[in-house]
Amino acid sequence: MVKHFQKQCIDLDKLVVRSARNAEPVLMASIEDAIVQIEDALYYFSDVMSSGIPDLGNFITENILQLLVFRIVLPSLQRQRTDLWISVSTSMYLLCCILHIFKDKDMASTVAAALFHQPDCPDRKQGTPNGCTSEHDHGISENQVSNTSAEDQSKADKPTSSSSAHLQCLPDHPSASDFCQGNTLREHLLSYITGGDGSQALGSLCLFATLLQTKELDESMLDALGILPQRKQHKKLLLQALVGEDTAERQLFSSSSGVADDSICSDFDIYIRKLQSNYGLQCHHPRQLTSKVHRYQVLDALVTLFSRANIPADVRVVGGWLFRQLLPHGEDEFTAFHLKLLKDSHKDCSEKLLEESGGCWCDLLLPIVREAWKNCKKGDSSIAIAERIYEMVKVLA
Repeated sequence: MVKHFQKQCIDLDKLVVRSARNAEPVLMASIEDAIVQIEDALYYFSDVMSSGIPDLGNFITENILQLLVFRIVLPSLQRQRTDLWISVSTSMYLLCCILHIFKDKDMASTVAAALFHQPDCPDRKQGTPNGCTSEHDHGISENQVSNTSAEDQSKADKPTSSSSAHLQCLPDHPSASDFCQGNTLREHLLSYITGGDGSQALGSLCLFATLLQTKELDESMLDALGILPQRKQHKKLLLQALVGEDTAERQLFSSSSGVADDSICSDFDIYIRKLQSNYGLQCHHPRQLTSKVHRYQVLDALVTLFSRANIPADVRVVGGWLFRQLLPHGEDEFTAFHLKLLKDSHKDCSEKLLEESGGCWCDLLLPIVREAWKNCKKGDSSIAIAERIYEMVKVLA
């Protein structure tokens, strides 16, 4: 059954690739049918897992992880050359579906921990991927993060011409230069936000948003990923301060508040070891990085996203929602360059909105709304009531 589901996912990706080259109505209908079948299969697996038979649930979980997540999805997101690979967009969609439909802590925690998988590649590049601070730089410190210069940020924000050409050519599939770059999957997701095309950025944002809304994930997982909301951080620190933990009280009332470094490694530690011992996946353990650095990396990617031109509206909406969840109470966690980027982006959007508001189309807006309102049932009843009130007013007058 799981192998058949694996084939369904590969067939869906083939349809997605074909539709990207030639968007025909028949292909779109086929994609919708394939999506329905995949989601139905996932709901069926979820029902079987929650049937109360532990061995059966564990068997399905292991097969989903082995045959789909570790075999196809993760290598495709990391742009590794494998015998079975699918597009980046399809991989992100499948991960979102698995996290959303499977209400299973073991599955969700394993997937979240796998985002720190580091492939063994001797030709790994040492640079920062599209403006994101590499987690493999053991010499990183919070002072270095907070003092990032505007010049370095602007350089990192601009993708190279070769990468831009590749994104325009076939963004969802890897080229020879993209294979096996050695970054963790989390770094790849951040690079899709800062330098990927619209579908890649949207998929990465949706994946982070899905992880954030997955109730089965422990807060240590979210903190390690850098997406633990500020309200949850302050709630946890407040509880620790109330029971008399001095470090929590100091963090709670400090400008750079964050979950204590040791708390990053709890459930996270357990599942990192599980990935290494049970599945042989080498994962980079971010113990040397604090939660503030992890959150800074995500905030940096989101600010860079807002400053990009020609980003679809749905990407901005999801990015804005995620940014709102992580938004600090003050401006201390933002560099001056971040604030400048946000202000420039707001100014640019305001100017474009003013340009769109000019012209003759605004004069047509009111009649169009009136006509559309008449066509709905509520509109008809409202017009009739308004006419009766008008007649009553005339009589009284």
